[in-house]
This record gives sequence, C-alpha cells and structure tokens, in this order.
Amino acid sequence: MRSHPLVLPWLHEAFIEAVARPSEQPIYEWLKDNISLDATSPIQGPYDISNSPQLRDPLLAFQSELVRMVTTVGPNQGGRTKAMEGGSLWAIVNRPGPMQWNTYKDDSAGDFAEERWWPAAKSCAAVVRMLPTHGTGLGRDRHKEKKRKVIFNNGMPFKMQGCSDSNLEEKSIMTQFNDECWQWPVGQLEIAHIRCNVAYAWCYKIWNGSIPGVDGDDFDMLFRSGTHREWNWRCPECGRLQQPKWGKRLERGGIQWEQDSTTRPKGREWDYDEVKKTVRYVCEHCPAEHLDNSRSRQALNEHACYPGFKLNALEWHESFRFNILSVNWPGITWGQWVEEFLKAVQQWRRYSNIEPLRKFWTRRMSESWDESKHVLDQSKTVIADYNIADKEGINIYVKSQWEDESIRFIANDKQEWGYPYVIRACKPTGESRLIDRGVGEGDCLNSYDEIEAKAKEFGVAPQCVIIDSAFEPREVYAQAAVRGWTCMRGVDREPFKHIKEVRNPVTLLLERISIELPYSAVNYCDAFTGTAQQQINRRLGVRRAPKLALRYDWINLHIKNLLSAFKEGSALYWGIPGDVGAEYIKQVNSETRHSIINAKGKRTDWWSNTNAEGTGTKRPNHAWDCECMILVAMCLQQLINLSDWQPDESIANDRKLLLSK
Repeated sequence: MRSHPLVLPWLHEAFIEAVARPSEQPIYEWLKDNISLDATSPIQGPYDISNSPQLRDPLLAFQSELVRMVTTVGPNQGGRTKAMEGGSLWAIVNRPGPMQWNTYKDDSAGDFAEERWWPAAKSCAAVVRMLPTHGTGLGRDRHKEKKRKVIFNNGMPFKMQGCSDSNLEEKSIMTQFNDECWQWPVGQLEIAHIRCNVAYAWCYKIWNGSIPGVDGDDFDMLFRSGTHREWNWRCPECGRLQQPKWGKRLERGGIQWEQDSTTRPKGREWDYDEVKKTVRYVCEHCPAEHLDNSRSRQALNEHACYPGFKLNALEWHESFRFNILSVNWPGITWGQWVEEFLKAVQQWRRYSNIEPLRKFWTRRMSESWDESKHVLDQSKTVIADYNIADKEGINIYVKSQWEDESIRFIANDKQEWGYPYVIRACKPTGESRLIDRGVGEGDCLNSYDEIEAKAKEFGVAPQCVIIDSAFEPREVYAQAAVRGWTCMRGVDREPFKHIKEVRNPVTLLLERISIELPYSAVNYCDAFTGTAQQQINRRLGVRRAPKLALRYDWINLHIKNLLSAFKEGSALYWGIPGDVGAEYIKQVNSETRHSIINAKGKRTDWWSNTNAEGTGTKRPNHAWDCECMILVAMCLQQLINLSDWQPDESIANDRKLLLSK
C-alpha cells in the first residue's frame, strides 16, 4: 500500500502495523525468516528448528489458539530459553497485548534483558519497526524504551521483572513468559498465572520454562498437570521409540561405557580419556549401538517425536520434557556428560558432597531431584521371598503366625490426616518380618479406635502398640495412658546414659556401671501437665493417679544408622514382602544421610527427607519413622542386644555390630 503524500511516513507505518493480519506460517518458519541468532546461541545465523527439533512442538503449541499454557522442562544450554525468546518476539508482532517476562529476581531480569532479549529483538526487523525509538517524527519517544520495560508504538506494554508479589500483582496480562521457575518461591507461579486468566481468560497465553527443581515442588506439579509429553528417539535400526536415558550397569538401554583395566586401571581412578572412547548409546529394544558422534545424534533425532500424552491431563496445557542427550550442538559429546557424572559420583562417595549429583540430574538429565532415587541406590531395600496376601488378596498373617515368632509390634506415625502404620512380627533372635502396612493417605488408619482394632486383629499386645508423640503430644499421652500404649519421640542429642548392674568376674559382686545407648529410659508423661488435673507434682514427684503415659526417646542419627544397616540386608534378617507396594518402598527410602566437616575438622552427620539445607520439598517418610520406632521397641525387648554399642557415626560400624550378634 502506497502512502498519501500528505500522510507522515511514521503514521502510515503505524496504520499498516495496526491492520496487518497475524502471520499464518508456522512459528518456527517465521523465526527463521525474521530472527538472526547472535553469539549467545551455540549456532549463529537464522533460527533453524532442525538444530533443535525438540522445540518444534512447544513452539507450535504456543502458536495454537487451542492451547492456553505451555510448559517446557529441559537442560541448561539446550535451547529452551532461546525458544521462549523467539516466542516473545513472535507474540509482539502477531498477538499484541500486555506482556511480561518473569524470572527469579529483578537483577536476573536486568541481565537477561541486556545480554539476551534486546540483542535478539534488535535482530528482528518486524519488532524494530514497532519500537518507540524507531523512525523519526512525533512517533519517536525514547522515554518509552528502557532496559527492562518498553511500550511499543501500538501501545503494547512489555516488562521484564523478578517474581516478587509487587511485580506479579500489578495488571492483567495477555501473554506471559515464566523463566527458571525452579528458583521461584512456593506459590509464586500460581500468583503469576492469575494475572492472565481473568481479564484475558479467552485469549491469554503462558509459557513456563525451566530446568527441574525438587520432586514435588510447584514446577514439578505444574509439568505433571499438563500433557506430560517426553521426547522419544526412534532407533534407526529397529524403528521403535524410546526415551533418551542414562544407562544402568548390566542392563540394556541408554548411555553405556566400559569399566575395565583400561578405563579404570587397578579399579581405582577413572581414565576419562579412555572412558570417552567407549561411550555409546545402546537401544533398549534391539542390539544396535550408536557411537558418540554428531551423526548418531542427528539420526536418532531425525524421526523423534513427543508421542501421546498423559490421560486426564489438562488439554489446554501442553507440557514437554527433553534432556541433554538429544541436544546436538557443535562440539557436544555424550562422553563429556559421562565424565561429569563420574566426577559427581566421586564427590558424593569421597566427601558426601551431593551438589554435583543434584546439578547433573536436574541440569543435564532434566529429572526432578529426588535423593531417594538418585543417591540411595547404594543403600538397597532387600525384597524377601514372601507375600503378605493370598490369591484372594487377604492378609495371611491375620489368622496365622510366622514360624517361631515371639512378639508383634504396630507402630503409628500421627499426622493431621490420619495414622500411617507398620506391623512387624519378630523372633527371639532379632529377625523380623513385615506383615502389614498402611502408609498412604488412602490406606492409613483414621482414629485411635481403628489403631486399637487393628492391633487386636493382628494379636498385638497393648504395650506393643507404639505411637509417635511429637505431634499433639497431650492428646497422644491421654490416649496412650488410657489404652496402655507406648509413646516414642525422635530427638537430636548425645547418647543417653543408662545405669546397668553387672557381676564382677573376680569378686562376684554386682557393680553399677554407666553405658551409652541410642534410646532413653522410660519417661512418665502427664497429659494434664499445667492444668488443675495435673497428676505429677514437679517438686515432690508424687503421682496422684496411675494415668500416665510411658514414653521413650530415641536418637535420630543412631537409630536411623541401625535401620539403614537392616535395610541393606547385610545385618539381621529384616523381611519385606514382595507385595508391599510402591508407596512403602518410596517412603522407607525417603531419607538420605548428609555430612559436613567444619573448619576445625569436626564431622556432623544427620538424616533428612529433604535436601542438606532443609529447604527443599519434604518427601513422605512415615514408613521410615514407623520402622525406626519398631527397631527401638525390639532393642527394649532385648531382641537386639546393644550392650556393646558405641556412639560411632558410621553405618558400617553399626552393621558390623549387628552381624556380631
């Protein structure tokens, strides 16, 4: 359209932009025609989707008006953020409206704007024409173009900012990009999304992108709520699909490398140069092995796709995930990731430094961090050769006993939503067998009466009914006192001192000695302490009525060390049935041992169901806590003799102690 000689050029240009129809060509073709990648990208020049085919479907989902939200989970340096940048430039030209780019904090947003977004924007002529500093005349306004904020000639505002409440609660947004979501505080993603689905509920568009964080965090749950599509290679030999994965020793499939006298001389240090020569990808369906080179990665990616989607997913929310193995930038090899992995394992085994492993699984393999999955493979749970249910699904231990068993315990972990429990049968030798459990919200007990009924059903004596008293202790003490149960509580402290009488082998007289044990002597607990019904006079120690609860405290570190030795299967027999269920296995592996060494060389150890700092998402550990309480009860009943126990912090020493019994 030719402009009228009396119409200013900038006004004519603005009119053309206003009435132009959105581009109907695929977004990745639009990016190729309009954007030139600079030095911040591994490959410079026009944006070519063939270099990163994993991002074709996320880009098309963002373009589709049937999709309101896109979530991409990918590795660092995998092109994920570059695709989001391209999506923002396409949206400025083709779907103008209030837009924002949210990241972890304002400083990060400023760096991103200066180093990445503006260079990409200035390479796109269609975007440059819309900038307020473009052209001459009355339409030019440099005050509308700042580092983290710009108001385009058509009035469209765009802001790059941190994810603070004050930033997210400003105005309604039509198009939103949320980057590095794994760093966001809990709840901020939901606050950000609310900015879009009110005023622009019919046409909003959100793109969330990040490496994974912790298993079960906000971003992990967001990815799972979508279509949950995983990038799958198609083997050039057999044609079958498979997710690119990290291989396991002695198992078919995934990245593999040799462990022999050449790659690991004398079985000690790895020779990384020799290791890289043996790295290859093994198809999990056929004998094909793909060498570590760019041609192999290109062949595997050529017919790859995101097959299917998760049932019951939100259809308007497309979520995608891919890992570093499928990335084929110049100079990248699988061997370098193998070296990074082996060094991370070395850091963990030598120095208990878990951070390199966490970074590898989250930043390279795009897996949400779960210490029970990624670290505890060296502490295995042995599955015994028995089941607790018959063919009809009925527990066989309700009416029958385990051979030579002498006592049964039921341990209960009190929660707001119920009472997870574990029942274990024990022999006089200290061997034990799990005979029932209910550790999830769907199969736990729901009241004190149900605990009592379950104990009677399995023939558990009242004093062998154990309940955790850390949560709502007054209520627990009251119930335990009336029903004759035993209370327990895990603590962090030095070992308890116990007075024991032993006979002097020379004089044959009884002598009193002090020994250290990882659990306390009995404590008498009054549910009415501090009230008019108080039963114990603190000053005189007089009991008014025999309605007191019995409680034993146990030391978290040492009892969990002992339980870990049992769980590995190398100490006394500690049976777990084959039909115990995935939830129990997950919970009994939920805690990880951490260690730090301070400047004075003192080592501190502890167990945790979150990360070493205690700031991550907590994994359910009810089965683990119940098993700890039963282990203490077995010690109290002399089924496990700890008279020679020493407060050594080593799991190996605890295992040696148990083996010596």
